[in-house]
Amino acid sequence: MGHIYQSRALATELACAGSEIRFIVPDVPAGVEKLREWGLQVLEISHQLPDEEKISQIEDHLGGQDLDVIIVDILQSSPTLMQYMANKADLLVSLDDIGEGRDFADLLINVIHHPPRGPEARYTEINELNFAIIRADFAEAHKMHKSIPNRVRKILVSQGGSDTFGGVIELVKALQLIPLDVEICLLAGSAFRHNDELLQALESASRSFSLLRDVEDMAGLMQTTDLAITGAGKTVFELAAVGVPFVLVTEEPRELETAEIVACDVLCENLGLRQAVGAEKIAQTVLSLIDDQEQRAMMSQSCKAAVDGLGAWRSARAIAEKYNELKNGTDN
Repeated sequence: MGHIYQSRALATELACAGSEIRFIVPDVPAGVEKLREWGLQVLEISHQLPDEEKISQIEDHLGGQDLDVIIVDILQSSPTLMQYMANKADLLVSLDDIGEGRDFADLLINVIHHPPRGPEARYTEINELNFAIIRADFAEAHKMHKSIPNRVRKILVSQGGSDTFGGVIELVKALQLIPLDVEICLLAGSAFRHNDELLQALESASRSFSLLRDVEDMAGLMQTTDLAITGAGKTVFELAAVGVPFVLVTEEPRELETAEIVACDVLCENLGLRQAVGAEKIAQTVLSLIDDQEQRAMMSQSCKAAVDGLGAWRSARAIAEKYNELKNGTDN
């Protein structure tokens, strides 16, 4: 779902500049339904087909029409698909791409991953944290004062919109020792598929938890949050923009690189893989921060200094500039 929210945020900025936007997405119901819920133009292709057949479906959707810009938001793009895309548009942009196909892009906006540059790569690369593509409401929240209380009153727990491995369930077990006067809110996105296991964990828990599903006003929720436990996906940049101190713990090995990238510029507790760090370490780290107002204040300040929430606007501007360079023949 991080891809869905990121693409929507960027599309919103591009549409404000007068661009006509179309989405071509895999036929995964949670993502398609969310895009259509937002009133966006969506075309579906089968996610189980080989690239050659996906390309055939895309051609059918486009009716042979060439495009000004194609933006690909795929973690591991393939050379076959990206070569087709490069021939189909004046400008090919790829987001957070570690696949071999990224070498065909003209512009690579890779904030959460920094793969080595291939010898045949032609892209201009951008990877500053302030290019993290999140919704504009986080930029508005960034302007607001973030209160840091003497004692933590509310903790937000997230492992991403889909939480592929059900990490939030294991975090419920790890957070049993947190004082009862601290509210713990669990986030479950629209693509969350571990409902039965989570409800069972909540029923057997020795303390209460709040369960929040598919939250739309995430910036508002974060504004009321004193501390967060999060994986190293897009949520980490949203928290940083608002100024929420956070603990990084992930179920996804590929998110370890992102966690390290973020921790270079943001003061946070980077614990790594949950399976490796263990429940006791997670609980003790959270307990150590509950009454440490000074440390949380420094964490909040570093968050806001690193991410201001304007990444979608910056990325849209970079795309327009690169497009004009290529059209005017000024690209180096």
